[in-house]
Amino acid sequence: MSWVAGEMKNINLGDKRLNARLQKLLGTLGNTPTLSIPAACSGWHETKAAYRFFCNEKVTSEKILAPHIESTLHRMARQDVVLLLQDTTALIFRGQKQRKDIGPVNNEHHLGLLLHPTIAVTPERLCLGVID
Repeated sequence: MSWVAGEMKNINLGDKRLNARLQKLLGTLGNTPTLSIPAACSGWHETKAAYRFFCNEKVTSEKILAPHIESTLHRMARQDVVLLLQDTTALIFRGQKQRKDIGPVNNEHHLGLLLHPTIAVTPERLCLGVID
């Protein structure tokens, strides 16, 4: 079983095709995490499919993260000590003033989102996953 299939075994986006597309995307993007979506995908058709996937109303970050969080909690349960680390990341969307889902980050000229992920890590620095 691939790491994606194991991590996403309980994914439910309400459509088997969306579930399969997510697993394919995670494999593609997870194997090349430093690349942009167009650079990681094999051509325009795969890139367009990725963007269509992320624009689908059934696809939410909560639904995508739910099976990963569940898997992370299982990994955490097997550890004696787990550190929960949190950080704030500013996602700036330059030139996208028409978007309704972003706002000022550190001033009115920097529109975007603040991301506050919490990751589980062992004292030996093994990342177990995102939990929030």
